Amino acid sequence: MALASVGGFDLLLTADAESDITGPLELPDVDALKVAHHGSDDPGLPALLAQTRPEVAAIEVGRHNTYGHPAPSTIAVLRAAVPEVVRTDRDGTVRLHVEGGGVRLERSDGGGS
Repeated sequence: MALASVGGFDLLLTADAESDITGPLELPDVDALKVAHHGSDDPGLPALLAQTRPEVAAIEVGRHNTYGHPAPSTIAVLRAAVPEVVRTDRDGTVRLHVEGGGVRLERSDGGGS
């Protein structure tokens, strides 16, 4: 897990750290969140989102994976709490461009593997 900050932009990269790891931590508000463990079910996700209040959440997940990621519960929680949710299985490669105090999303190739 890592917190990357550049200027006024903060990105929380959770890797596979789900709420059992992130729950006890005091985390700041962030602009963007890389959702843990390919969007698997995580009962502590609502608390993490309430604490960090991201504007963008990205799920890195392969198209047609056999694990059922991302979990429908994770998608529902994200859609209720985060203005912009992207996922690599549907949106392809996703890039965040931090420019002039704002963030611009770029999607390319229409669906990653």
